[in-house]
Amino acid sequence: MEVATLGKYELRATRGRGATGTVYEAWDPRISRRVAVKTVRLPNPADPEAQEELARFRREAQAAGRLNHPNIVTIYDYGETSEFAYIVMEYVDGEALKARLDRGERTPPIQAGEIMAQLLAGLTYSHERGVVHRDIKPGNVMMTNDGTLKIADFGIARIESSNVTQTGTMLGTPAYMSPEQFLGNTADARTDIYSSGALLYQLLTGMRPFDGVVSAIMHKVLTAPPPRPSTSAHGLAPFDPIIARAMAKEPAERYQTAEDFAAALRQGFQDVALAVHDPEATMMLAPARATAASASAAPSGASGAAPAREPGSRLMGAGIAALALLGVAGWYMLWQPAIAPNRATPPAVVAAIPTPAPPPVAAPTPPPAPVPPPPVPPTSVPAAPLIAAPAEAPAAPPPVAPPAAATPVEPPRPPAPTLASLRAAAAPVECTLSNPQLRDETMIFVAGLARTGRPEVALREAIGKVAGPLPVAWSLVGFDGPYCEALNVLRPMRLRDLRSSAALHITMQGDVTRLRKDDRMVLRVQMPDFPAHLQVDYLSSDGSIGHLVADDGVSVLYLSPEGMKRVGASRLYGPGEIITVGEPNDATGFAGWAVDEPYGVDMIMAIAATAPLTHTAPPVTDTAAVYFRNLRAALETAEAAGQNLTGQALLLETVPR
Repeated sequence: MEVATLGKYELRATRGRGATGTVYEAWDPRISRRVAVKTVRLPNPADPEAQEELARFRREAQAAGRLNHPNIVTIYDYGETSEFAYIVMEYVDGEALKARLDRGERTPPIQAGEIMAQLLAGLTYSHERGVVHRDIKPGNVMMTNDGTLKIADFGIARIESSNVTQTGTMLGTPAYMSPEQFLGNTADARTDIYSSGALLYQLLTGMRPFDGVVSAIMHKVLTAPPPRPSTSAHGLAPFDPIIARAMAKEPAERYQTAEDFAAALRQGFQDVALAVHDPEATMMLAPARATAASASAAPSGASGAAPAREPGSRLMGAGIAALALLGVAGWYMLWQPAIAPNRATPPAVVAAIPTPAPPPVAAPTPPPAPVPPPPVPPTSVPAAPLIAAPAEAPAAPPPVAPPAAATPVEPPRPPAPTLASLRAAAAPVECTLSNPQLRDETMIFVAGLARTGRPEVALREAIGKVAGPLPVAWSLVGFDGPYCEALNVLRPMRLRDLRSSAALHITMQGDVTRLRKDDRMVLRVQMPDFPAHLQVDYLSSDGSIGHLVADDGVSVLYLSPEGMKRVGASRLYGPGEIITVGEPNDATGFAGWAVDEPYGVDMIMAIAATAPLTHTAPPVTDTAAVYFRNLRAALETAEAAGQNLTGQALLLETVPR
């Protein structure tokens, strides 16, 4: 362990590492209490981005420190040493909800109800005190071993009393982010309601409502309605309108408070419980679709005809249905007191509520015959206008149509933007790499990289001139490193990717954007929609260039301390194939790539080509001049041969531990 103590706290074990810090299990000797300590290293005062991370860390302590609720992780202390800033918090003996979902564990309805009840109770308390979490997701929802939910990680919380609104900054986790977060608008309590709706959908169905690469998620969040839970699992129809409202595009159309959302869910759980009770029957009945499900589950050797029902099978079916009903009723019962403990408790068994006899209905009385309106006498005049003309004014002559020549001519409208015109606008903008997309002809989405300053401004201006009245959603990552030549090499290839599936997608495993010394660098790559070989290079902020992955037509080679190591035969990946690059492999002796100095903002550059771009093993490193000279020559040769080509770049920040 790097440090044995921090302040008065004894650090006993490392419980987690992430891009924002390290979490330790620790001991407070003064009051004999187990605690969790989250640390970050104090940054260089001259590094504005690192200073913002430290400010965010302090905001986490400030936001969560003002909250004291059983469903929110309690903050005990904040401190700084010469090296570290740290937050001391309640130790949660359990795991994040994400761990359960990642293992594919099913969340029974009764448990989903308990989770949402506690989550919304904690958010109600937080919102009433002016704190918006802004990153509700399974990874920030802790579950203790006794089933208590704890909301954690207020690192990007917005405090209403703070003058830091962070408008224009896209913060959050894409799969659970609201439209206003993607657009960089101010996020209020209704953002947490949207994210909670996405989490509820995942609990009910086992799937996230929107998935894929960040650009695909962003497009769906901004333009597509959330999928209905009932399309993924039977019996969830009562939750369709609840999810739709919680995840509405406009904040004004969502539930306005967490308590409103909770009230709707209580009703939804009650509707599910009542849906399996037939008030006209003398026993519990399974839903009608249960018969078909039973038939479909017959052994494979059974004939197509439905088997005859055995005597007593009706009773068995009724018993199973009754158990199912009691489970749903219990779900509702456990939900109700958890979110509103001061309200009247519903009956113990929902299905046992007697159905009142309907009141006697009198025979309908025929409606009276319609009475025709009185005839208008010949001398009557039309109703007076809202503004009456003076009495002495003469009657106006009938209007005379103006001559055809006097008809005003509308000015010509600018042409509607097309994919080709958007790509043409982005093509000449130096030191940028973007892939403008026209979504359903109702909006434009631009994601990519741009050097901070004039190149970014120029790209926005170029796209804005073509966009006209269509809204433009931006997801640009700015940089200041020596990467303009790399983007200028890649841009012609990307602008030819007229389909999103034709692009090459690369991300860091876990979607991290920052790694510390000795962290392992593992890439997730989705190949384009054509068969291709892969080349991956690492451009360091000091100007040096290393070859991570190469293919010389004979072997796939990985960078290793001993040079370029052959780890397998030359590989032509299939269209759309998803691969993991950089994981250690005992069979080939590849130990992986560990982060080391020099530190800074580096670039990973990947190219997919129909045939290998080189036929010799590259050196471990290259100078920029040699690398780009050889790369341009290889790309020209490939284009002349009619090969398919595409490329992508990814920024990665590396820092000391």
